[in-house]
Amino acid sequence: GALIGVTLRTGSTLPFELANVVWLALLGEAPSLQAYAKVDKSFTELVTQVRDNSHPSCPDMDPEAFDAVYDCITFAMHRSDGGSTVELKPGGASLSLTYHNRSEWCSL
Repeated sequence: GALIGVTLRTGSTLPFELANVVWLALLGEAPSLQAYAKVDKSFTELVTQVRDNSHPSCPDMDPEAFDAVYDCITFAMHRSDGGSTVELKPGGASLSLTYHNRSEWCSL
């Protein structure tokens, strides 16, 4: 942020090669799933599988099977720094992903 401020004040131009999701966040806009795909393909595939109930080994699961497959996923994400966790919603670390709340999980 400070570097961008310096370039704006001084009129300098620097090649800020940031991912599309970063630029959208700077503009206060929500990135699309396609924008995330350019940065983290495996995350995007997971979200798509959960949203569409299309796990490669067992597509179109019934609610009980879905819950069993995704029972280790909560409404919290681990950061890439290796230690910290961010809840997607208050109490999210103790709220499991289920068939019935998968749309909400995907939207967060």
